[in-house]
Amino acid sequence: MSTHLVFDIETLCLRETAAILSIGIVPVDFSEEFDYQDLIDRSWFIKFDARDQIERLGRTKDEDTINWWKQQDRETIRSQVKPLETDVTLEEGLKQTAEWMQSVEGYNRKSSWVWTRGGMDAMITEHACIQVERQPLFPFWVVRDVRTAVDIIAGTDRGYCQVDAVLPEVQKHHPVHECAYDAMMIRDPKIES
Repeated sequence: MSTHLVFDIETLCLRETAAILSIGIVPVDFSEEFDYQDLIDRSWFIKFDARDQIERLGRTKDEDTINWWKQQDRETIRSQVKPLETDVTLEEGLKQTAEWMQSVEGYNRKSSWVWTRGGMDAMITEHACIQVERQPLFPFWVVRDVRTAVDIIAGTDRGYCQVDAVLPEVQKHHPVHECAYDAMMIRDPKIES
């Protein structure tokens, strides 16, 4: 069994110093059968205290990103941006995430792939880990790009496609749902003609 991870973060800007709002991860073995709900059920999600990151650690936000978040639906804003009592510090959230990743059956830090949408999420996460003196969550050589895979597999040129499977409503901009959809696009793309 070879378990890989689909990884997504939400942030308050598009630079490596971005304040991180949340991390979502879905473990997946592409050789096994799974459906969207299976992926959601086995996922990892953690939400961070963004204000603490900005004030204490100097992590950044930008007005364009904040204005973009304000245009999202209420549930997305509530689940990603609105401060909650359960939000954790960057240090605690990265620690818990690393521990969860190591507990995933079949996952190997040095050889399992970590699928992200481009390189930004890996770059921001690595910068955050180094800033709080933690080992990066995964080494750079295991990172794979979802958009490139989807373009090659599905014959698209935008990094997204429909999937052949019937899915429930996907909550946009929630990292767990984004990860699950990414896994479905890689495994069950609707091929463009």
